[in-house]
Amino acid sequence: MTLLIMMKVAVIKKYGAESNADIKRLCDGLSSNQSLRLVYCDGGEDAFSDADRVLVFGGDGTVLETAGRLVKCGSDAAILGVNLGNLGFLTAFESDVSADSIADALLHGEVLGRTLLEASLRVPIGYAVNDIVIRSEGARPIRLQLYIDGNCVDDYH
Repeated sequence: MTLLIMMKVAVIKKYGAESNADIKRLCDGLSSNQSLRLVYCDGGEDAFSDADRVLVFGGDGTVLETAGRLVKCGSDAAILGVNLGNLGFLTAFESDVSADSIADALLHGEVLGRTLLEASLRVPIGYAVNDIVIRSEGARPIRLQLYIDGNCVDDYH
């Protein structure tokens, strides 16, 4: 007897990419995989609540936006990105990838593990995925201290 494990994959598409032929080809291929159940997200966070993975079709901006949405709804689902944008530093694949390659990555954990950064300037101001930009209000330089897990690791001027 073979035990079939079903992984729920929330699918996010970059705004305006709904009719993209590569997305259709890849989702059709992934839908035939009996170990994956694709759930298409239309903007609400409800599909994230119990997703095992999130498959993002877009560029770095779409990946970052999705990571923020995951934080807001309390999901720890890992992200796998397929680049439809210009840069794709945070995506794992280009749009010409095979559905089998994506399925293997989803099922075997080759996904973006998010390292969240929490920014605070005397009060918490939010989370970020890959960087935080801090600027002074005027021409004066600012001094910053970087803390990791409550320990000061460096001072910046």
